[in-house]
Amino acid sequence: MRFCPVPLLPLLPLLPLLLLLPTGCGHETSAPEKLSSPALQHPPASPGPGPGEVAGASPRGGPVATRPTPAQKVVEAARSEVAKKAGYDPKYYAIAYPGGDVPGGGACTDLVVRALRAAGHDLQKLVHEDKRSDLNAYPRRWKRHAPDTSIDHRRVPNLVCFFRRRGQWLSTAVAGPRADWRPGDLVFWKLSARGPQHCGVISDRRGSSGLPMVIHNLGGAAEEDCLNRWKLIGHARYPRGAGPAAVAKTAGEQRPALADEDDVPKG
Repeated sequence: MRFCPVPLLPLLPLLPLLLLLPTGCGHETSAPEKLSSPALQHPPASPGPGPGEVAGASPRGGPVATRPTPAQKVVEAARSEVAKKAGYDPKYYAIAYPGGDVPGGGACTDLVVRALRAAGHDLQKLVHEDKRSDLNAYPRRWKRHAPDTSIDHRRVPNLVCFFRRRGQWLSTAVAGPRADWRPGDLVFWKLSARGPQHCGVISDRRGSSGLPMVIHNLGGAAEEDCLNRWKLIGHARYPRGAGPAAVAKTAGEQRPALADEDDVPKG
């Protein structure tokens, strides 16, 4: 058969169209490229709020985590003593001032001092300055009545005196309309008729009794359902203005005797 050449000149206008035709059998020979434009990619999900934080709204409408409240800081700092398995050591130590702390677990008051420092309140400094301003307002149970920055804030009766003077002194009722226990509040007990006073921090958890649990150190830091275990002698919230105060003047509700001994030896 003789080859008949086809004239190419009439096909030149169709050449651009011929170049656009797919090759092969119509299947892709390579994977499609990923979209790299940031505008076409899905943004990563925003993390939710952490422990002790509250989800809010950002200016663009997305979730945003807010800082923990002072009360939440107090509770978490107290709970960290439990996590550290802080032991119990009520001995007298000469410590720095201000911001001084005893080595080890310390006593019940040391847990309270550390918890309030997390919210920016240094009881060592606050109690010292208040006692120095009115020495006679504080109990005279111990040999040394002059201000002592190493021990004054570590004595429960001194803390009772300070919070009655400078904080909100609230009802100790655990039921009824006067019951107003909030996380971060402080509780004070009398362990027995002739025994020492004791203190702790109100938790943000409730026990099987239905009452708020308490974080305290009595032989070792613990979070327990013990609010009503001993005789309640005080309920404080600090600072003033942290919430509505309930006046502790219910019939039969007793004020603690400031001269009572506590669980820290005489300094």
